[in-house]
Amino acid sequence: MGKWLTALARGASGLLWLLALAVLLFYLYVYWTYAEALLHFPFDYDQGESYDVYSGILLGQGRWIYNDNSLYPFYSSNYPPLYSVLVSLAVRFLGPSLFAGRLISVVASCMIGLLIYAIVSRRTRSRVIGVTAALAFFASTYVYHVTPLARVNPSMALFALMGVYCTGKLRWRWLALGVLFLLFALYTKQTAVDAVAASLLYLLLCRWRRALVVGIILAVLGGGTFYLLDQQSAGQFYLNVVAANINPFDWGQAERYYLNFLEIHGLLLGLSTLGIALALWKRRLTIYHLYALTSIGMAAGAGKWGAGESYFLNAVVATCIVAGLTLGQLRTNLSIGLRPVLPLLLLLQMPLLWHGPYDGTKWGLVDRGLQQSVLGQPPSARDEAAGWCIVGYVDRSKGDVLLEESSFALADRKPIIGNPSQLLNLSQLGQWDERWLVDALNRQHFGLVVLTAHFYPQSVLEAIGKNYGTVDIIEMGDVPYRVLLPNPVQAQALNASDETVSSAAPEEVPTETEPPQEADLGSEPTDPTSGIPPDDGDVANDLPSR
Repeated sequence: MGKWLTALARGASGLLWLLALAVLLFYLYVYWTYAEALLHFPFDYDQGESYDVYSGILLGQGRWIYNDNSLYPFYSSNYPPLYSVLVSLAVRFLGPSLFAGRLISVVASCMIGLLIYAIVSRRTRSRVIGVTAALAFFASTYVYHVTPLARVNPSMALFALMGVYCTGKLRWRWLALGVLFLLFALYTKQTAVDAVAASLLYLLLCRWRRALVVGIILAVLGGGTFYLLDQQSAGQFYLNVVAANINPFDWGQAERYYLNFLEIHGLLLGLSTLGIALALWKRRLTIYHLYALTSIGMAAGAGKWGAGESYFLNAVVATCIVAGLTLGQLRTNLSIGLRPVLPLLLLLQMPLLWHGPYDGTKWGLVDRGLQQSVLGQPPSARDEAAGWCIVGYVDRSKGDVLLEESSFALADRKPIIGNPSQLLNLSQLGQWDERWLVDALNRQHFGLVVLTAHFYPQSVLEAIGKNYGTVDIIEMGDVPYRVLLPNPVQAQALNASDETVSSAAPEEVPTETEPPQEADLGSEPTDPTSGIPPDDGDVANDLPSR
């Protein structure tokens, strides 16, 4: 190739890389804008956020989080304890709020990005490729949707990657750290088994004796910790963390998620597939190639009821690394004339990653994630005002409140009663005694009920329908929240008789003709960071308690 053609190819390659990095930086800006908006939003954006944070608050108060859901307050955590431990430490400085949980997730996500950069740039000896791989992580639609939330997934993904990184070093001191981080990942969320599988498989291929030692240590420490937690909780740890998460599986749902993942992350998967093939051919398989395989396989869990894009988080991490390594190989081995193809492929991938608050429909740019209807749009001032309106009802109610999304109780410093999806899972397994909660509803023990997705078991919904009436419907983020107060007619019947309320099937939820006065929230709402009172306060004498 002539000198002028070589110079032209190099110039084109450099320009295309700059354009690709500029678009990736734009996606990083979109990610940060969304994360910042969520950090300052005091209410649930995803249904389980406040429950994950509340478990940490309880631990910080020295209280147990694996409990019998049949007894007051009908609440138990459904995840291993490490994220709750992190939250319990954070709320000491930041107060008991969703901000603490979300900050942990955002920091964990940033650390994942830095680690991706360190791994790829060191192995490829190219900072440009390292930055590209790290920014590709934040450009992922799935990462954008799920990692700014106060959920366990980003922390688990960070510990899993740290465990894989340390194990890949093969030396004993690094293996010791690898075991520690892998245990941290497992006791943050069980789906970290993909990182454990990749680590042990890599050790088997490289140092089988060390694989045996590491496997035994993981089994002893992991199994021993499990046994202690289960014994301490009288079997509730296994029931709530393991059994309650064995949800119905839908192969059709799993297939839709895999196809969606392929559609959005096609270039990452293509480069990863090529990289794995080249590594097998040259016998240079790394632990990251194995991690890509195991994490993509583990993502099949997205077919479970209640699962979603978060099940692909480890797969995104692993494919960003392997795709970066492959880009480094191609950039080194391709002729100068073909090198502009690499950044051009990145630019062609960018429209498929589109997400965020900006409307790109006129250019055919849409958020293609399967959860785009419920995740991804920053909450508005109207959403926050609607949330404080619901808090107004919570604040005026006497005694306990039963809320399907519990952040309103968190903001008003009231105890959280029940975890609806957890109760539903246990009910479907026949592992939950519903009588005490249903009896409390029949006696109108709760001064307020707020429903949105109706995730409670059917018996609970029927008891609510019979004993509570709708007084308001408030929309927050285009989702209706149904506010219910004790039914006056049913209350009169309760006052007239001491007999147990009949368990007959209820009629539809009645609607009051006149809603109550709008809550007087004053100049400032109740400070959501001022603490959570113990949940053994104003409870009816005949409610069971620990």
